[in-house]
Amino acid sequence: MTRRDIEFDAEGTTLRGWFYPAEAASPTVPVIVMAHGLSAVKEMFLDKYAAAFAEAGLNVLVFDNRNFGASDGEPRQEIDPVAQVRDYRHAITYALTLPEVDRTRVGVWGRATQAGTP
Repeated sequence: MTRRDIEFDAEGTTLRGWFYPAEAASPTVPVIVMAHGLSAVKEMFLDKYAAAFAEAGLNVLVFDNRNFGASDGEPRQEIDPVAQVRDYRHAITYALTLPEVDRTRVGVWGRATQAGTP
């Protein structure tokens, strides 16, 4: 299993993570976009989930939310749930640019939002 480091822009803030290509014979397969909610970072077991999904034939994009982990953003360690939802949108947009990704099949894992949160 070979993952690669990735980074993408989210409204002027660089978000960083990993891309796990699927272990599949098809040229394009679905992608799962993953991040922890609130204050956790990708090293907190997302690598194990991502590896399992990739072994099952899915691409996986894992990232740290702004202000946390490898991603940029100030102030550090500030939790902004609305910005985290926007970060997911930017991660999905980035994932759709990757040649391995089937643009019609995208899943999201790991972020519960409150009712009314965009």
